[in-house]
Amino acid sequence: MRQKLTIVLMLLMLPAYNCLAQFTVTEKHYGDSLLQVLSTTKADTTKARTNFLLGVHWSEYSLDKAKQFIQTGRSLGGNNTFLQALSYFYEGRVYEKYDLEKGNQCYATAIRLFDKVASKESTLFKGRTVFNYSINLYKQVKDKASMELLLNQGIPTALKGNDVDLASKCYIMVAKMFLNTKQYDKAISYFGKATDILEITAPKSNILYTAYIRAAFANCAIG
Repeated sequence: MRQKLTIVLMLLMLPAYNCLAQFTVTEKHYGDSLLQVLSTTKADTTKARTNFLLGVHWSEYSLDKAKQFIQTGRSLGGNNTFLQALSYFYEGRVYEKYDLEKGNQCYATAIRLFDKVASKESTLFKGRTVFNYSINLYKQVKDKASMELLLNQGIPTALKGNDVDLASKCYIMVAKMFLNTKQYDKAISYFGKATDILEITAPKSNILYTAYIRAAFANCAIG
């Protein structure tokens, strides 16, 4: 890890990579496409999941309409535990712009329901839910609760689902919180776990570049 940090000054001279995705369709076209799916499909499962996506889409414009789509999808999910869990995951996302505490409640419910479903997809969505929940807690300045959630559930779930992208994000969030509390050795350790993944999966990414810089800062702070 320390050897890798020696290249940070060289990296600082490189242009930053553009991490913003380039979309080929407008937001309106995306919403219209989802509505087209609803009008042409007969499967309740597909309709439920499409309504969830419409809920997140409409959360940018109208909370009430977004909630309507989520509730419609939840009703279509019936007694399917996985779909019920998904409904609370997406509802949590809807509330991110409006009410973090309400979003936390949705995420907590989703995690409980995902735990009842033994499937790869359930594990992957549980990991995403835990991560989103931890971000909400961090925004609420509940760093200790956020870190405990990542260490106890986020990282283990990401590793169980072999979701290396999510694992790297969890490692970086934990490292960032250790850095904030001046626990530099622990911060360097978790930045190292993240960069070990990112050097393989995203060698030219901004997130790797940033992890190197923050790890270098922590290393310098130790002296």
